[in-house]
Order: sequence, then structure tokens, then C-alpha cells
Amino acid sequence: LSGSMYSLDTNGYIETNEGWKLGAGYNHRHWFNKSIYIEGTVGVQYWNHKMEIDGEEDSNGEFGLFVTPRVGLKLLKIWDTDWAINAGYRWDFNKFKFSKDYTSDYFTIGLTAVF
Repeated sequence: LSGSMYSLDTNGYIETNEGWKLGAGYNHRHWFNKSIYIEGTVGVQYWNHKMEIDGEEDSNGEFGLFVTPRVGLKLLKIWDTDWAINAGYRWDFNKFKFSKDYTSDYFTIGLTAVF
């Protein structure tokens, strides 16, 4: 399961520019040794974006696909749970379309609990 909230730039013309995503998918992790791993996640998501321009609000929601490859490093173990830091890249394909107009991509960094 995945979820995120985001807020983008605003100015005198754009007053609100924010949204959220909820997704579900499959994750596969491969450990090279007891400390380093690579993983890939692929899934579907619902994306909702709200924008307010000069007092007029517009909101829309769409389904799409996401893909996230990552590399991670185990940091420590607390109460039978391994904690790791990871870095990767994410591609979001809105409306399941793969053209540049429907794709957003960005670098990710995170903290992972491995049970």
C-alpha cells in the first residue's frame, strides 16, 4: 500500500495547488548481503489534484500506474525489526498513458521497516 500528499508552487495567480495519491501494488526486494538490497514496486493508484486560480477551484481525480525502483541500506535492528534507508526514482503514469503529458517522475528517499 502507498499513500502520499503533496503541495506545489503557488503565486498571486494560483492560490491552491495540492493533491494526494493512494495506491496498491506489488513489491519485490532482493538482498545482496545482510545490509544492501534493491527493490522494485509496481502498482495502480488513484490520484486527486485540487487547484484554485483567481477564486475558482478545480479538482479532478484519475487512476494510473506507478513504478518505483530503489536501493537500500540496513541501518540498525530494534526489537526484531530491521530499519533501512532507501533511495530511488518514481514514475507516475496518469490515466495509464505513457506519453510525457501524462507522466511525472521524481527522486525519492525514505525510511523502511523490514519485519
